[in-house]
Amino acid sequence: MFGMSYKTSAERYLNTFLSMLPQNFYELPKYFQQKDALGAAILKTNYTLHCHTKLDFGATRFVIVGSNFVIKIDKKSAKYCTTKYGNNQSEFAFFKKYSTVLPLCPCQMIYKNDRSYLIMPKCKKVGKLCLENYFDSDDFLDYNLSDVHESNIGLLNKMPVIIDYAANKEER
Repeated sequence: MFGMSYKTSAERYLNTFLSMLPQNFYELPKYFQQKDALGAAILKTNYTLHCHTKLDFGATRFVIVGSNFVIKIDKKSAKYCTTKYGNNQSEFAFFKKYSTVLPLCPCQMIYKNDRSYLIMPKCKKVGKLCLENYFDSDDFLDYNLSDVHESNIGLLNKMPVIIDYAANKEER
């Protein structure tokens, strides 16, 4: 999957991954059962595609991190959705509206099996980062972006970008 664009890599991975995911995944009653099902599907997909990805967890979404892509999957539970549209839809809408004025990591929606999945290019982690050196943090509040901190910042082409902006006030 090296050499492919992040979009191509993510879509290829997602197609295979969804074929490995149990049909009743979104109906599984507990978060831990979903996590186990995701982990098993990821292992099968990695084996099939001869690649390495890992499963990570945010407050509201499962995240598959590949070699050059990230796939975000809503937990699809009222307990975990912080917006009326779902967290992926909220993040994508925020990107379309503010990507020209805020340093947001690009994202794209992929629709499969009546669900939406958010994909992004994989960014490098930043170490200790003084946000004020890169961003005017007062601007974030002007755009209702309230969850900007080191863990939600990454480097894309050596430039800092916000990689998780679903937790914004406007789309709730």
